[in-house]
Amino acid sequence: MSSGSNTPMKDDLKGGPLLQMNTAKLGPVPIGWMFSPHGGYTGVVRYTVVTIGMLATSLVMLLAVGPMQSLRGVPGPTVEMAINPMMAGLVLLVLMLASLLVACLVGRLINALVGLFVLGWGIMVFDMQCGTIEDLVFANGSLLPLVMEGLVWSVVVLFMAGIVFWASGPLPDYPEEDPRNAVRLSEIFSADALKSALAGLLMLVAVWFLLWNDLKGQAIGVVMVGGLATGACGRLLSPKVQPILLFAAPMIAGTLGYAVGMTMQTKPLEEMFLQGNLPALIHPMPLDYVVGSLCGVAMGIGWGRAPSA
Repeated sequence: MSSGSNTPMKDDLKGGPLLQMNTAKLGPVPIGWMFSPHGGYTGVVRYTVVTIGMLATSLVMLLAVGPMQSLRGVPGPTVEMAINPMMAGLVLLVLMLASLLVACLVGRLINALVGLFVLGWGIMVFDMQCGTIEDLVFANGSLLPLVMEGLVWSVVVLFMAGIVFWASGPLPDYPEEDPRNAVRLSEIFSADALKSALAGLLMLVAVWFLLWNDLKGQAIGVVMVGGLATGACGRLLSPKVQPILLFAAPMIAGTLGYAVGMTMQTKPLEEMFLQGNLPALIHPMPLDYVVGSLCGVAMGIGWGRAPSA
């Protein structure tokens, strides 16, 4: 057998032509690397895929507006605040899975970061319709359900990140010899991954210093800043580990913020809200943190990409 006949076998061992094409797509410009025109797809096709993906996830997630309605007349800021929490949770789960499928397709065509960004975009469009801390306070909400729901969303975000990486393959910067290694638990929770995840605490720093009112737009903007800082710093701390855990880090930090906020509650929430004394850490709602964890971290990883990569 000639040496040329061995080439397909070598290619297969490296993950197949689609994975190899993915590993060559990103250009050297850090800020634009997620949508770089280099590689097998032209810039126009890339933007077309991303745009279609964003529209698809947006339309899918908007179907949750009705089931998430609360007694305040808006979609509840949490699943627990919906009129029918069980139905709202079930519908949200189904729609999340549908959006996850879209994200996997986008990630397969481009890369995992773009797929997760598209997923986060759809959730953000839905989240913009949902209630804020004001709706939670004046619907007799409490902070303990925020902590519990935050824990659930932390697991969900980690699961979704793992699925998208599994479907898309490892990031092109540091491709794995065996793509399956990227989603092994030993890799996701390795020492380097845990060190990288510490950057999630930057989410709390951003919220504490930048979020001072109950507007939904500002909450989403601040968690995006926190997610971006998490992605950039986390990638610099551990540049050679697939950042699956890093995507869940801001959500985990936000849940920690809820727990800290509980210890800072000295009066009924309504009274503290009217006096402007509510801790900033409890202003973002769980879905806000989900958006920051997906969209913000995806952009931050691109910005924190190693210069030589």
